[in-house]
Amino acid sequence: MPDGKNPGAVWPSHGRSGRHDWWTYLERMYAGPFQDALRDAPEIVDSAVDDNGRTMLMYALGSSLEIVEILLKAGADVNRRDSSGRAVWDFAPTWGPSSVEKWGALVQAGLDVDSRGTKDETPLVGVCSGYVSPATDLSLLRSRSGIVRLLLDAGAAIDAVDRYGCSPLRAAAAAGNGEAVELLLKAGADPNQMGSGTRSALFEASVHGYDKIVRALLRGGARPEAATLGSRSWRLSGSLTDVEGVTPLIAAADGGHFQTVRLLVEAGADVNRGDSSGFTPLMGAACTGHPRMAGFLLQRGARRDALDASGRDALTHAVESGHQRELAPILRRPRREDASG
Repeated sequence: MPDGKNPGAVWPSHGRSGRHDWWTYLERMYAGPFQDALRDAPEIVDSAVDDNGRTMLMYALGSSLEIVEILLKAGADVNRRDSSGRAVWDFAPTWGPSSVEKWGALVQAGLDVDSRGTKDETPLVGVCSGYVSPATDLSLLRSRSGIVRLLLDAGAAIDAVDRYGCSPLRAAAAAGNGEAVELLLKAGADPNQMGSGTRSALFEASVHGYDKIVRALLRGGARPEAATLGSRSWRLSGSLTDVEGVTPLIAAADGGHFQTVRLLVEAGADVNRGDSSGFTPLMGAACTGHPRMAGFLLQRGARRDALDASGRDALTHAVESGHQRELAPILRRPRREDASG
């Protein structure tokens, strides 16, 4: 909704206070007065009400469900766009009271569930993209999952990607929305979908250490060896660099996510496969100062003598990252001792 102090120069006049009456109805969710005013000025249903070409429905989506339903019943266009190309659905909330019901009302009124947003994303990609904390944002998770279910039931394209090659499944995995991931997989989403230079859903979940999502994707057929372009932090300079050939296992190890590493290895991920710079999962464990992870990788056959393109082994990475004390005893241990832990 617009700034209450300056709602916009084009808001229609109504009553003694002009445009501010409309704003008050929306802000305070006065459905009765809003309906009465609409009866006296039906022309505002689909008229632009501000300088950005936005309609009353776009603003009403931030108000009450009842006002949204009043506008839809009056014939408001659910597929309208503002002057910048933003669609009505882009104004719909994805969490909070009545969010699922508002999306349901839009769908019922004829929303094009495969329309594209300003980043060429579909509503399904847009809803799945919002970050949530899997541990704490339970109500937000439920709201977004409910909207995902609603869009899928309405026939939304399950593997449609935005201009960056991001699919609904990848977006949900990156956002930590395990319930949405399960819904998408059950509906037939491709767990291995990747565009040129884009990440897989498994890669996104592995980067963040979302173990439950990693498990669901592997169970759904995701390939643990699918490599892509990834970003890695150079510990000495603190800068990021893009590297080709990064696997989910390398990403998980470099992020310090031990349980994710275990899941990927048990699913068949190669513990010695490095990226284009020769960086291996063991080097990732060394960089993050994770002796338990390093020990696990060694037990599964990781080579402690592997060198990256700069001639550095895992121990050198540990020293450069300030983890010599934790990792040196493990990385210097003779290979014959690895099997005994």
